[in-house]
Amino acid sequence: MNLQELKTASANSSIDSIEIHLPGGEVLPAHFHLTEIGRVTKDFVDCGGTRRNKSACVLQSWLAEDTDHRLSAEKLRAILGRSAQLELEAATEVEFEVQQNTLSMFSLATAQVEDGCLKLRLEAMQTQCLAPDLCQVPNLSVIGGDSCTGPGCC
Repeated sequence: MNLQELKTASANSSIDSIEIHLPGGEVLPAHFHLTEIGRVTKDFVDCGGTRRNKSACVLQSWLAEDTDHRLSAEKLRAILGRSAQLELEAATEVEFEVQQNTLSMFSLATAQVEDGCLKLRLEAMQTQCLAPDLCQVPNLSVIGGDSCTGPGCC
């Protein structure tokens, strides 16, 4: 889901609460904070030797001791409005940083208003081979399957 889609969903005037749903069905405690909005750019060379770059709008969540805290829709809109300072494009994909046993990254799958609650559903991010023709990967859907053995592959 991109930044403009999130801004549009959060603009709904009937929102009275916000929930963040993790991929396993867990919901972040209601007293979460959004501590940052950022643009993260990754410049890299894939295993086939092609230089690439990727940018994302990253929202960082944090749980503090103040269990009475609740992020309002107005405050969320203000945070999203600050993204203009970062010169993010509307089509920039949104990701979330969530503190678990370690810092976990998730992509925003959906943002829907249901019964006055803005439900942000996150999904796990996956790695993938970006040069499957050079790596001669037989089945990209197999996790932990055959390793890259092609001549141009890592």
